[in-house]
Amino acid sequence: SVGTLVPLVAVQTVEASAAAIYYLDHSTMVTAALFILADLIGKQRGKVADRLTVGRPVTQPVLLGFGFVIAAVAAIGMPPLSGFIAKIWLLKATFNSEYGVVF
Repeated sequence: SVGTLVPLVAVQTVEASAAAIYYLDHSTMVTAALFILADLIGKQRGKVADRLTVGRPVTQPVLLGFGFVIAAVAAIGMPPLSGFIAKIWLLKATFNSEYGVVF
Protein backbone atom coordinates (compact mmCIF):
# COMPACT_ATOMS: atom_id res chain seq x y z
CA SER A 1 0.00 0.00 0.00
CA VAL A 2 2.70 2.49 0.92
CA GLY A 3 4.61 1.68 -2.25
CA THR A 4 1.52 2.57 -4.23
CA LEU A 5 0.90 5.80 -2.35
CA VAL A 6 4.46 7.19 -2.57
CA PRO A 7 4.30 7.99 -6.31
CA LEU A 8 1.00 9.78 -5.80
CA VAL A 9 2.52 12.01 -3.15
CA ALA A 10 5.44 12.73 -5.48
CA VAL A 11 3.18 13.81 -8.36
CA GLN A 12 1.50 16.53 -6.23
CA THR A 13 -1.62 17.19 -8.27
CA VAL A 14 -5.23 17.40 -7.16
CA GLU A 15 -6.10 14.19 -9.05
CA ALA A 16 -3.21 12.32 -7.46
CA SER A 17 -4.14 13.51 -3.97
CA ALA A 18 -7.77 12.48 -4.46
CA ALA A 19 -6.72 9.07 -5.78
CA ALA A 20 -4.34 8.61 -2.86
CA ILE A 21 -7.05 9.41 -0.32
CA TYR A 22 -9.50 7.04 -2.04
CA TYR A 23 -6.92 4.23 -2.20
CA LEU A 24 -5.87 4.81 1.41
CA ASP A 25 -9.48 4.64 2.58
CA HIS A 26 -10.12 1.50 0.55
CA SER A 27 -7.03 -0.35 1.74
CA THR A 28 -7.71 0.62 5.37
CA MET A 29 -11.28 -0.69 5.24
CA VAL A 30 -10.30 -3.96 3.55
CA THR A 31 -7.48 -4.55 6.02
CA ALA A 32 -9.86 -3.88 8.91
CA ALA A 33 -12.32 -6.41 7.43
CA LEU A 34 -9.58 -9.04 7.21
CA PHE A 35 -8.62 -8.43 10.86
CA ILE A 36 -12.27 -8.73 11.93
CA LEU A 37 -12.56 -12.02 10.04
CA ALA A 38 -9.41 -13.32 11.69
CA ASP A 39 -10.84 -12.41 15.09
CA LEU A 40 -14.14 -14.16 14.32
CA ILE A 41 -12.30 -17.29 13.22
CA GLY A 42 -10.13 -17.20 16.35
CA LYS A 43 -13.15 -16.86 18.64
CA GLN A 44 -14.96 -19.75 16.97
CA ARG A 45 -11.94 -22.05 17.35
CA GLY A 46 -12.06 -21.84 21.16
CA LYS A 47 -8.88 -22.28 23.21
CA VAL A 48 -6.74 -22.75 20.11
CA ALA A 49 -7.75 -19.25 18.91
CA ASP A 50 -5.47 -18.10 16.09
CA ARG A 51 -2.60 -20.53 16.60
CA LEU A 52 -1.68 -22.87 13.76
CA THR A 53 -2.56 -26.12 15.51
CA VAL A 54 -5.36 -28.63 15.25
CA GLY A 55 -8.47 -27.40 17.02
CA ARG A 56 -12.21 -27.59 16.80
CA PRO A 57 -13.73 -26.51 13.48
CA VAL A 58 -15.44 -23.16 13.13
CA THR A 59 -19.22 -23.09 13.44
CA GLN A 60 -19.81 -20.92 10.33
CA PRO A 61 -17.30 -22.12 7.73
CA VAL A 62 -19.27 -21.02 4.66
CA LEU A 63 -19.97 -17.51 5.91
CA LEU A 64 -16.40 -16.92 7.12
CA GLY A 65 -14.91 -18.44 3.95
CA PHE A 66 -17.13 -16.34 1.71
CA GLY A 67 -16.26 -13.21 3.70
CA PHE A 68 -12.55 -13.98 3.40
CA VAL A 69 -12.77 -14.51 -0.36
CA ILE A 70 -14.64 -11.23 -0.86
CA ALA A 71 -12.15 -9.32 1.33
CA ALA A 72 -9.17 -10.93 -0.42
CA VAL A 73 -10.59 -10.08 -3.86
CA ALA A 74 -11.17 -6.50 -2.71
CA ALA A 75 -7.62 -6.29 -1.33
CA ILE A 76 -5.99 -7.32 -4.59
CA GLY A 77 -8.23 -5.02 -6.65
CA MET A 78 -10.14 -7.36 -8.93
CA PRO A 79 -12.68 -5.69 -11.25
CA PRO A 80 -16.10 -5.53 -9.69
CA LEU A 81 -14.90 -4.11 -6.38
CA SER A 82 -13.59 -0.73 -5.28
CA GLY A 83 -9.92 -1.77 -5.27
CA PHE A 84 -10.04 -1.93 -9.06
CA ILE A 85 -11.54 1.55 -9.27
CA ALA A 86 -8.86 2.86 -6.91
CA LYS A 87 -6.02 1.39 -8.96
CA ILE A 88 -7.43 2.68 -12.25
CA TRP A 89 -7.74 6.14 -10.72
CA LEU A 90 -4.13 5.88 -9.52
CA LEU A 91 -2.97 5.07 -13.02
CA LYS A 92 -4.96 7.91 -14.56
CA ALA A 93 -3.56 10.40 -12.03
CA THR A 94 0.05 9.49 -12.78
CA PHE A 95 -0.22 8.86 -16.53
CA ASN A 96 -0.47 12.53 -17.54
CA SER A 97 2.12 13.80 -15.08
CA GLU A 98 5.69 14.64 -16.04
CA TYR A 99 6.83 11.69 -13.88
CA GLY A 100 4.55 9.21 -15.66
CA VAL A 101 7.48 7.52 -17.42
CA VAL A 102 9.20 6.81 -14.11
CA PHE A 103 6.15 5.17 -12.56
